[in-house]
Amino acid sequence: MAIKIDNIKIKKLGPLSSLELELGTLNLIYGRNESGKTYLTEFILQSIFRHAKTWKLRDIDPEGSIHLQGLQDQATVFSPSSSKKIEDYWSESERGLPLNMARLLVVKGGELALSSASPGGVDRDILKNALTSQVLLDQIRGSIQTTVQKAQIIDQKPRGNNQGQISDWNDLEEELQDVENLLKLIEEKYSRGPVRQIEIQIEALDLQLTQQLKAQKHQAYLLSKKQGDLRLERNKISDDSYLSLRDRVRDHKKLKANLKKLNEKLKSSQADVENYHWLESALDIWEINELEKKRLPEIILLVAGGALLTIGLIATALQNILSWPYLYLAGIITAGVGGITLVYFGIQLFKGTQYASDAGERETIRGSFQDKFGQSLRGITGLRAEQNKLRENFLRAKSMQEELGKLEFQIETDQQWIEESFQDITGESIPEKSWKKNLEAYKDKTAALDAEISNLGLKLAKFDIEENEYLSTPQDIEFSSQNLKDIKTQVSNLEVVIRSHQTDLDTLKAGAVVWTRDEISTPWRKVLHHLRIKRDELCQSHIDLTAEIVAKIGLSEILRKIEEEEDQKILENLNTDEVSSLLNKLTGKYQSLNLIDDQIYVRDPYQEYPLRDLSTGAREQIQLALRLGIASHVSGGEPLFIILDDAFQHSDWNRRTSLVQETVDLASQGWQVIYLSMDDHIRDLFQKIAKPVLKKKFKYFELD
Repeated sequence: MAIKIDNIKIKKLGPLSSLELELGTLNLIYGRNESGKTYLTEFILQSIFRHAKTWKLRDIDPEGSIHLQGLQDQATVFSPSSSKKIEDYWSESERGLPLNMARLLVVKGGELALSSASPGGVDRDILKNALTSQVLLDQIRGSIQTTVQKAQIIDQKPRGNNQGQISDWNDLEEELQDVENLLKLIEEKYSRGPVRQIEIQIEALDLQLTQQLKAQKHQAYLLSKKQGDLRLERNKISDDSYLSLRDRVRDHKKLKANLKKLNEKLKSSQADVENYHWLESALDIWEINELEKKRLPEIILLVAGGALLTIGLIATALQNILSWPYLYLAGIITAGVGGITLVYFGIQLFKGTQYASDAGERETIRGSFQDKFGQSLRGITGLRAEQNKLRENFLRAKSMQEELGKLEFQIETDQQWIEESFQDITGESIPEKSWKKNLEAYKDKTAALDAEISNLGLKLAKFDIEENEYLSTPQDIEFSSQNLKDIKTQVSNLEVVIRSHQTDLDTLKAGAVVWTRDEISTPWRKVLHHLRIKRDELCQSHIDLTAEIVAKIGLSEILRKIEEEEDQKILENLNTDEVSSLLNKLTGKYQSLNLIDDQIYVRDPYQEYPLRDLSTGAREQIQLALRLGIASHVSGGEPLFIILDDAFQHSDWNRRTSLVQETVDLASQGWQVIYLSMDDHIRDLFQKIAKPVLKKKFKYFELD
């Protein structure tokens, strides 16, 4: 699929405030000097190519993007800040294109030379990178150390300078031999000696010890599980629950005692309460019936009235005898008062006789008052006086009555709570008489549970096993602390025997732990096991490194043979039909190219000329032909895009027509050409030659 640029959108790029180009096959972008052509070229380079940094470009920070077709099913968007560039897509698609295609596809500022530092603008390295697999070969060779590249295989072993991987191989060879020799000595003095036989016995005992330890871990699991179950049961009867229940039972007993005392006090004050209530009732009757006003007059009124009347009459009679001037007046007044008193007595006596029933009530109250208080009643004042005496006792009794009600409610509430608590704990209803007994049983049970939990904890502590090491799986044998102790004793005794042989083995062990990095106190059997592992590791490393070095030596030889053929490939690719045709058409004179030493030569029908000795115009025509021809060749004939920034400005006017025509032909073959120019002549040539041929595929843009 052809790769071409669909459009370019730019904002704030140098003199270009805003630019949007919808590109065709051949695109001529014309602008005067300082109109932004160079900025546009550098924007394209930095957006699309990763290797644009090989040019000295200005720092730009524009807003813009470039849309390319042909890399993916949909358009691919590039910008200077894109993380992926076109080289990444070529690498993913395994096109095998040169790493620096930017040098082939972009001519910046009229610089047609592929390498500005090389005579003639091109050299062997440029051609190798473009026309051969040199880059790949260099990448492969770069992963092989120089020492290995120069090494040889002698007697099936790599031989070369003692550096790099060759030095590593020699060190491995020596280390492997040292470990093999050490293992041989250990086999002679340890593996086949009495120590090994004792260790075999220890290993058998270790197996029994392991079984006992597993059984112990299972026993620990069972003890822990039982302890957990007991804790769950113990948590159901927590100390707080017990203390709360005990305190409520005790308080309930105190409340009942208080209730009894209060009842006794109320009983002793019952007479006062009854008398107080009687007095209240008597007062109500007395006041409602107005008994104070309806009572019989006092006899003294009769006596006093009669006496005053008699005295008055006597005084009046004496006036006639004694002739005292005031005696008559005094007698009249005294007799009048006595008469009035007698009249009042008579009226009251008459009223008293008309309210005989009220008089009965009054007498009943008087009689009851006499019975209750042992004294005569002197009217309503007497009732009130006696009521005031009893008021304090009555109020105290009333207060006690209220307290009695609260106590009874509290006792009933506490009793219900206590009964429910016992029900929760024991699962059955406990009568009040059995509360104390059950509390004691409750306390004894918690104490027993605490003791059993503590006892299990002590047993577990003796095992000295972490909880995460417990084994829930039943074991084939039962744990026996005595068997465990006996096995440990046997192992200890055998280790004492081993230590008697230790002197002869200390030197070997010291040498072995240097390799295994074990502590010197590590048992011999473990050290020997680790040493064998180390020997195996060294052996495997030796095999791997040998295989790697042998493979790299062989690969280096293959690379050398391939490189010997590279110059011939360069010559063949330099004179492909694509390059030769473009060379002849663009120059009108030269027919082929040649590589001699590190220089490019061109041939006309008569002789060869060094590229560096040609005129600037002829050299640039050849460089353009070489650039376009190589790009066409390495793409396998698949059309790409090429950007030419005033690539023809140094060519003479006669050659410009041919260059423009070749550019049009290139576009006709499917290549997309973007030509930037400030030259009016070149602009006119493109419009004259390209427009009639390409029609709508030719697009002209002019920068303000």
